[in-house]
Amino acid sequence: MKSEKHKDGRFRNKSIPFTMVPNPIILDKNISLEAKGLYAIIQCHITIPQFVLYKSHLATLCSNGKYSFNSAWKQLKTAGYLRSCRENTPDGFEYTYELLDSPYTGFPCMGNPSMDSPCMDNRMLNNTVKNNTEQNKKNGNKTIINFPPDMAEIKAKLAPYICVEEARAREVNADPKEVSNAYSDLLKAINSIKDRELVRRIEQSSEGELYAFWNSIYQMMYDTSINGETAAAVDNKIGYIIAMIKNEFV
Repeated sequence: MKSEKHKDGRFRNKSIPFTMVPNPIILDKNISLEAKGLYAIIQCHITIPQFVLYKSHLATLCSNGKYSFNSAWKQLKTAGYLRSCRENTPDGFEYTYELLDSPYTGFPCMGNPSMDSPCMDNRMLNNTVKNNTEQNKKNGNKTIINFPPDMAEIKAKLAPYICVEEARAREVNADPKEVSNAYSDLLKAINSIKDRELVRRIEQSSEGELYAFWNSIYQMMYDTSINGETAAAVDNKIGYIIAMIKNEFV
């Protein structure tokens, strides 16, 4: 039986004897005052020696209510100032959070995913990558810009991550359909893009960049499993994703 402490995400401590909020988030005009305040509260508590901050306790330190807290929390995650990980422990999975001094733009925290159940599309993906590599060789390794988007290439970049996320969802008794729905809607949104320059930018994005973008969509509008958070209610999710794409890949 899992102990109670492993049901609540904890923060990793920092060895800093004072509270300081980095300039990047202070000067970031896309971050609300509520999110900046939440960042400062987290920073203050995770620098206290031998003190472990849990998300549930953090919520009690904020007086603006659950909706305001969740909104500020998601802003920090979407902007890259807050990373979440699922880690293996003897008692099962445990969530940990890491507060960053500047926006994280590299590969998201993947933890230690189980690869015992390979994705059904792995063979198809391997063939796609192989074919694309051979095609590049035939064309002198020149970048070929397709219009509309090259969905096979985009799927080849994203699908392995989605496979891992679906496996994780099953392991923590979450709904893997939320993962696949977020993936499917992102593909539909990308496929509907008609702006040639925007298509080019999407196709030139790395696997990590595409995954990080998908993850922000998933956590914002689809994931209802993490610590009881409720996904944002959006009537036209694909239309909203298209707007996010236009803001992200500029």
